[in-house]
Amino acid sequence: MTGKRIGEFSISLKTIEDTPEPVKKIMGKVIVIDARILYGGIVKYKAISDLFEEMKLGDKVPEYEIIVTDKGRMKFKKVSYHISSEYAKHIV
Repeated sequence: MTGKRIGEFSISLKTIEDTPEPVKKIMGKVIVIDARILYGGIVKYKAISDLFEEMKLGDKVPEYEIIVTDKGRMKFKKVSYHISSEYAKHIV
């Protein structure tokens, strides 16, 4: 795993409280480098993971959606980009 695979994703506090086991699986696949509780009970995470696409210097940090399949498998799907030069400038 390298610091070149950075992404953001969100999980509601309700999901964390009601279904902790799937959340533990997800969190076991990322290294959280920032977490913020937003209005409405949403936790927004910035993390490093091999599941994220590799970034290049100056790229915008993508946002990912967590997808859970019928078979219980989880994956991240890129949904958008936004600027986060604070982290992108540290990518080597």
